[in-house]
Order: sequence, then structure tokens, then C-alpha cells
Amino acid sequence: MRIESQQTEVMTHYQTRVVNDRNMQSVFSEVLREAGRQGYASAGVVESAEPLQQRIQDTWDQWYRTERIGGQYASAEAPTDLGGAFGSVLMKAYEQGAYVAPKPFLRGLSEAELKSVQNAHWLAEPINVDSLTEEGALNLLIPRAAQVDLNGDGFTRSGAAYGMKFPDSTTSREVTYDFT
Repeated sequence: MRIESQQTEVMTHYQTRVVNDRNMQSVFSEVLREAGRQGYASAGVVESAEPLQQRIQDTWDQWYRTERIGGQYASAEAPTDLGGAFGSVLMKAYEQGAYVAPKPFLRGLSEAELKSVQNAHWLAEPINVDSLTEEGALNLLIPRAAQVDLNGDGFTRSGAAYGMKFPDSTTSREVTYDFT
């Protein structure tokens, strides 16, 4: 009896996370373009018949599931309902045009919704909307993988915090790598 092996393409958890990050960057770059803002320079344009609103939800759900397994939300401290709660805020933000004016939108959120934004971004302190920059407020409405450096200073503000990452939203496609 002869057994033939069939080799299948299996992505590692790390590769899955990178692909999910790229998908998130593409979807939120489209959201930001609709709002007249710059998204990820390296993000590809994805042609889809699916409405953008549905892609936001689907991309967030997939990204969050992966991050619950071995990423930033894998710890016991992550609230179990965070995926749904923050996903609802993302949908509400898109529906209400919050990517054009993030601070007024954040001011209009309920205490529970602001808490989900705080938890999604692992912020130690409650959100004080009036103290936020435009970039800091906008990035609270974007999952971490797709946050942008609006002012081009090399730092990505999320809430009151400054962060650095590579590649960031200003990094060209030629400098980034791809698994596909």
C-alpha cells in the first residue's frame, strides 16, 4: 500500500496574527479614507461586495478571536464580553461618522461604552475626552493593529498614551513584508 502525503499550507499563530493585522489595517484605512483621513500607507485596497460596515464587524471579530488565543487579550484580566462590547462601539462609531469628529463622539458614549474602549486599549485610567488630542481620540476608535500617526511625529497616540511601532501607519508598502 502506498501512502502519498499531501502538503497543505498551514500558517503559524504569528503569521495568522500578521494577516489579521493587515486585514484590520486595510478595513480601517478604508474607513479613514471615507472620513477624509489617511490610513495605513502599506494597506492594500480590498475589493469586496460586502458592505464596509459588515467588514468592520467581521474583521474585528476575527482579529479579537485570534488575540484571545495568544495575543494581547489572552490574559485572565481581559473582560469576557470585551469583543462584543468594543465591536458595538466600532459599529456605532462608523454609523455616526465618528472618524471625522472623534472627540464629540466619545463625549456622547455611555459610561459602559467608555469603559469598553478603556478596556480594549488597556488604559489604566478612565478616559478624559477633553484632555485628548485629535490623534489620541481617533485611535481609541480604532483597534490597536490599525491605529495611525496622524501628525507624522513618529509616535502613535492612543488616548493619552504615546506608542511606537514598526511598521507604523506611515511605513511604505515597499518596506513591509507579506506572507502571501
